[in-house]
Amino acid sequence: MSRGRRRSAPAALLTLMSATAFTCAGAASDTGPMVDASALLPLPASHECPTDRYLTLGPRTYTGGFNNMLMTFQAALLLARYTNRTFVVPAARNDRYKEFRFSWAVDYEALKPVWPCFFDSDTPWGEGPAPEAKGEEVTRTVLTTSPGSRGRRVPTSQVASDFHPKRGSLAALPPHRASLKNGVGKKIKDVAREFNEDPDVHNKPVIMVGGSAWGGLMTTCMNPNENGLFYAHVEPSPVIAAEIAHFKKLKGLVDGEYVGVHLRYLEGKCPGRAKMFYMPAVEKQIAAMCHNVYSHTAKVVAGAGLSMAGRQLYLASDRQRPMADKSFEQQGSISYDRGNKKDKYFGDGTHFVTGHLGGKVFEPAFDMFALVGAKLFVGNMLSTFSTNVANIRFGHGGRRSVLAWPEPEVMKERTFWECERATFWCGTVTKEWSSVRHSKAHGNC
Repeated sequence: MSRGRRRSAPAALLTLMSATAFTCAGAASDTGPMVDASALLPLPASHECPTDRYLTLGPRTYTGGFNNMLMTFQAALLLARYTNRTFVVPAARNDRYKEFRFSWAVDYEALKPVWPCFFDSDTPWGEGPAPEAKGEEVTRTVLTTSPGSRGRRVPTSQVASDFHPKRGSLAALPPHRASLKNGVGKKIKDVAREFNEDPDVHNKPVIMVGGSAWGGLMTTCMNPNENGLFYAHVEPSPVIAAEIAHFKKLKGLVDGEYVGVHLRYLEGKCPGRAKMFYMPAVEKQIAAMCHNVYSHTAKVVAGAGLSMAGRQLYLASDRQRPMADKSFEQQGSISYDRGNKKDKYFGDGTHFVTGHLGGKVFEPAFDMFALVGAKLFVGNMLSTFSTNVANIRFGHGGRRSVLAWPEPEVMKERTFWECERATFWCGTVTKEWSSVRHSKAHGNC
């Protein structure tokens, strides 16, 4: 990458205008502007990226399921923008896949207006001389899964396909570990401000943001303009986009006409988490989506003023409640499922399938973007998959999503981003919405 360092001060990027008014998921119209673009300006492709300042992520920060990783990816991309660093995107990894590149799922070019300075860690970077002649190679470590697991070795800091820098180059320096002691409820722009004001972090050419997934970047907060800018530019990768276009033509699915449904039982933990995370005023309505079957979805559709008569339904299921799946299949639901009928989250299920066009397809991304095109999306507030689908739909133009039913009044009174799952660590303590143990008195972020 031969881009020069951006000259404007990072602090200038921290000035955000107040959020525009949104309607909540249950009350939103099907179309309409979602965010005032002037509040957080998209950046041009010609923006000069720093070639001497980089940000990457520590081994525990970037783990979990795909949708947890996507939330971390969002926070890291904005953090890179606010600290004026090029984000070297590490391979995502967990016990299900040893190496996964986000470019396999989402279109990096589409995300460039959020921050154009990022690329996968298998791309050459930091090839200039290091400011200090340490000449040390970055140590590689691996984490062996527990004896009761499938016994795979899971890379935690680098993978075989990563770029191997030359001794003495910037990329060969051991990165400075920038600790995020507790990101729960902390605004991402405040994290950036702390990093910019700390000379031990700001002055380092390469920083690695540490912390666990559940206390680190994934649980930081975005304001409506940050969410709006990011999700408005989340598009499928070229492989996923081509596969979806082919599949929709094959099945006769037309954007804006079918109903999309996501079933998630969270390995049996779903009802309990509804009770743990939310107050009684909304707990039952959220828990009802844990037990969603076709008859329940039909009520949601009718409540939205639609009819299922002659309307197609796309089903994305975790395959943890076979009888629930069957209730939809008996009504003619359509699913992608390229030979993957097993539990998609636990056991021997897989996320990678061979597509109709012969390519390697990351199935969760296919399901996600197939659901984005639905006229109405029926999901589960407790699932990060569902909330990310709803986020993308909202960012793309206010397409209606229902994540609890009957919809609590509080969901109709608040903005969509306040109703999103992250509310229970970003919002104010309220008896109407989040449980006290999952709320932080930071105000709505």
